[in-house]
Order: sequence, then C-alpha cells, then structure tokens
Amino acid sequence: MNSEQWQQVRTLFERAVALPREERIAFIDREIAAQGIDAAMRAQVLALLASDETDPAAARPMIDMALDLVKELQSDSDGTATELPPGTRFGHWELQRELGRGGMGAVYLVARVENDFKQNGALKLIRPGLTA
Repeated sequence: MNSEQWQQVRTLFERAVALPREERIAFIDREIAAQGIDAAMRAQVLALLASDETDPAAARPMIDMALDLVKELQSDSDGTATELPPGTRFGHWELQRELGRGGMGAVYLVARVENDFKQNGALKLIRPGLTA
C-alpha cells in the first residue's frame, strides 16, 4: 500500500470511528463504492476498527468469560493443563486450535467473527499457579 492509499484508509477509519458502531460498516461500504477503494484497503479499515475497541461495555462480556475460564483452569486439582475444545468462544473470538504449549501455558489460534469481517489472532492462557 502506498502513502496515498494509506492516507485514504486512515481518513476513512477516522470518519467511521466517529460514528455509532452499528453505522460504521454501512458507511465504509458506501464510501468505498463512491471512492472506488479496493477490497484490500477495505480490509485495512475494518482491521483498524476492530483494533480500536474503545467501548468498555463491548469488552465486558469477554472480560467476564476470561475470568470464568481462569477460575475453571485454577480449579483443576491435578495441575494438568485444561484442553479447550475448538469452538470455545470468548466474546467475538472463537478458538480454532492449539498452536503450542510450554511451561507458562498454552497458545491458541482464535478467529474473530463479527458482522461481515474476520480476523485471526492468538490467545495465550497462563497455567494456573503462575498468575499473581
């Protein structure tokens, strides 16, 4: 992406983030059609919006689920790591598969599915007893 395209993405993001959450996707789609912006640039704008989750109320369900999961993991009496099945959800994030496991805990591939965009990420769960 060249600097002119990046500026278009940034401007579109800044305009979209000022709108109510439920209006953002429709706004982006209208602007993309009007400006002839390609799919890759649209994906960049959506990724920026996804990373700008500034509404604390939107994060609350995920925080609550994470706390429940930590309690569940800490309740394992034998000290072995809990295996999480694919499909386990944390807010808008869905666990796909385990990527690796080590002394600190396990790392999972997660996919964010919200509205009409998708994003992959990693989720690290710390082994019980290592949290402060």
